[in-house]
Amino acid sequence: TRTFTFGSTQAITDKLINEIRVNFSKHNGNTRYDFEGRYGGEIPDQSIFIPTAFDPKKTNYKFKLNGFPNSLEFIYGNFANNEMRQINVVDNLSYVLGSHELKFGFDYRELSPKLAASEFGINYDFNTSESVIKGVADRVFYYKNPNVNTKVLTFSSYLQDSWKVNSRLTLLYG
Repeated sequence: TRTFTFGSTQAITDKLINEIRVNFSKHNGNTRYDFEGRYGGEIPDQSIFIPTAFDPKKTNYKFKLNGFPNSLEFIYGNFANNEMRQINVVDNLSYVLGSHELKFGFDYRELSPKLAASEFGINYDFNTSESVIKGVADRVFYYKNPNVNTKVLTFSSYLQDSWKVNSRLTLLYG
């Protein structure tokens, strides 16, 4: 995560004050499943599982064993390489006019999520012990993962008056 925030408060006159805050943020998140090789285990050559039409560096795969006391899964590859960017600007302007303190402000926010999964995925489903022993999956799913870039813009504003009617009563409205 990287973030930068700048803030400034300016007393333009004794009755006029401006406050501004600007923020830029970027956050990356990755998900990768790898084989640890515990207890002397070795991962077989990926060409056994990934057809030649698929790039192994851009493909994830999953083996799912169904029909046992619990389903077992073996997952391998890059599943996500996501990024979130944000720009945020908040400004508040205060002005004193007699017994009134007027405030105006806005909040502008731009979110730019980038969802990037591995290009392809392959799922091998084994439903019986016979299919596991034979090494032949009951179902095989190939799919292409979409990469999504989007932008979400939000804007809000406000107007507020704090009116000091007398020393014991202040009305706040906006």
